[in-house]
Amino acid sequence: MEEVIKPLTEDFQIWYKSKTESFLYINERSRVFPRWLSYQEVLRDSKYTDSVLKPINMYAKYLYPGPKLISIENNVVTLQQGNHAEMFLLEDSEGFYNIDRPWIRQYYLSDKECELPPNCFPGVFRFYIPWIIDADIDVEILQPENSPFVIHEQSISFKKTTHSETRIDPEFVHFHFKNIGSHIVEPGFAKIPRQSPMFNIRFFANDIIVDEIKEFYEQN
Repeated sequence: MEEVIKPLTEDFQIWYKSKTESFLYINERSRVFPRWLSYQEVLRDSKYTDSVLKPINMYAKYLYPGPKLISIENNVVTLQQGNHAEMFLLEDSEGFYNIDRPWIRQYYLSDKECELPPNCFPGVFRFYIPWIIDADIDVEILQPENSPFVIHEQSISFKKTTHSETRIDPEFVHFHFKNIGSHIVEPGFAKIPRQSPMFNIRFFANDIIVDEIKEFYEQN
C-alpha cells in the first residue's frame, strides 16, 4: 500500500531559502500534490515497470522528456538530458534574476563554493536529475556541447529500485548560466528554450543493460 504523505506547512519562500535541502524536502513544502511525487505511479505504468530508464515520479513521467540517446560505442552509453520548460534570465544594475515556470522547478539554489567560470552570470545552481537508470551502475555527469549551462562534472551511482519504493529523492547537478550563446536575446537578458542540453550521462554497461537501453529507445 502506498505511503500517505502527511500535509506539511506550505512555505512560499522555500525555493529561495533552500540551498542544501533535498528535492523532496523542498517540493513537499511547495504546494506540490503528493501524487506528483509518487514513484509508484511510474511503476504502475507497464511502459516503465521493467524499463531500465525511468522517470523519478509522476510529474516527470508526463512532463519531463527522457534523456536523448547520443551514442553507444563499445558498451559505453552516452545520454543527454534536456530541460522541459523555458528559463528566463535578467541581469541589471540591481542584480541577477532567473526563473522557470513549472510547478516543480527544474533547478534550485546551491551553496556550493566555487569560482565563477568565464562568461557566466553570477551564482551557482543545481538541477535535479529527473530520469534514473534503474540499475546498480556508476555514471559520469559531463558537460554537453552547445549548452547554455556550465556544469560541475561529477560521478554518481544509481541503485536498482524496488517495487515497494514510494518516492525517489534524486541527485543534483551543480551548474552556472552562461551569459553568451544563442539564448542571449540582448545584453543582460536571456531566454533558454525547451530541450536545451543540460548535462550528459555517460557510463559503461554490460551487454544486458546495453540491450535494455536499445530496446527502450526503439520503443520510445
